[in-house]
Amino acid sequence: MKCRLFVKCSYSGDHAAPASRPPVLPPLHLISNSIPGLSVSASLPGLWDYPYGKPSLGLTTDNQVSIQAHKLLNAISRKHGDVDKFCETYFRKFHSTLPILNKAVFQWQRENLRSDSHFSTLLLAVFLIAQMVDQSSADVHRFDLYPTLKSIHCLLQSTGNVSHELIQAGILISSFEYCQGLFQEAWISIGICVRMAQILGLQESVRKPLPKERDPQAMLETERCIWWAIVIVERYVHEISAEMSPADGCYRVA
Repeated sequence: MKCRLFVKCSYSGDHAAPASRPPVLPPLHLISNSIPGLSVSASLPGLWDYPYGKPSLGLTTDNQVSIQAHKLLNAISRKHGDVDKFCETYFRKFHSTLPILNKAVFQWQRENLRSDSHFSTLLLAVFLIAQMVDQSSADVHRFDLYPTLKSIHCLLQSTGNVSHELIQAGILISSFEYCQGLFQEAWISIGICVRMAQILGLQESVRKPLPKERDPQAMLETERCIWWAIVIVERYVHEISAEMSPADGCYRVA
């Protein structure tokens, strides 16, 4: 793997000093206002309401992200239709190109991990990709979610917690950046995915024998798909970036 990056990444280990205070996300209305046409109603369903007061007071970064991401997803659903709609678009038009998600597991997670910040971020990434591949959409603001999603993803990385879902979201973000010609950003994003995957030991998944039990087998297959997707995206981004000069809008990374 080529892991030459122009960004420093660090993850908390056994001897990492505990953070004195978690970073605070901006209020929801500032996030939602970054996406034209989206508004967060004061009468949100109780499912999305957090009963413990203001998100910025004493909550962890994961909790803040989870609250804001869920309300943002709810606002997106109000404007663009049910979540099922863009999930279906993603699996129908993009999944076969880069099969990093197990559809059955993904559907289970949607039903059972509503409060998980990493999965909520993955859902936002799936929506971003669905908007990109949906040729019928003529909305000029359909990609305005990208900077918000990028900020949320970077914030979660800063906590030092790594998961399959966070890596999958990073792969989708890098793929989006590649498709939009943001090659330097895509190179950095996929490089961060490499480091997170190595922390989880996903590079070893290709050497492990496939278990006979169904659940461990599905898990190993997912890990293999994630690792090979990283290899593929990294090679595509590196190849085109190496051919371009700074004058072309992308720095040479060879």
